[in-house]
Amino acid sequence: MQKDAKLEFSLLIMRLSFAAFMLMWAVDKVIAPEHAMAVFSRYYFTELSSGPFIVIGLIQIAIILAFAVGFALCVPKTPSAFD
Repeated sequence: MQKDAKLEFSLLIMRLSFAAFMLMWAVDKVIAPEHAMAVFSRYYFTELSSGPFIVIGLIQIAIILAFAVGFALCVPKTPSAFD
């Protein structure tokens, strides 16, 4: 049982550190959309206004926070043919 607790703790730390890592770019889209605009125009050769980047950033923040709190653990598992 001790081994399971260590595994669960290490997976929690990994999930939270990954969420913190990804949260930086999502918050950057909301706080400084002009930075996201510059990156997008440089690599995708398309100009967009700041509005879509703010919306994308807010959606990303919601997804990242759901991931960080373990949203998938709350969703009941549906049986599949592979179980």
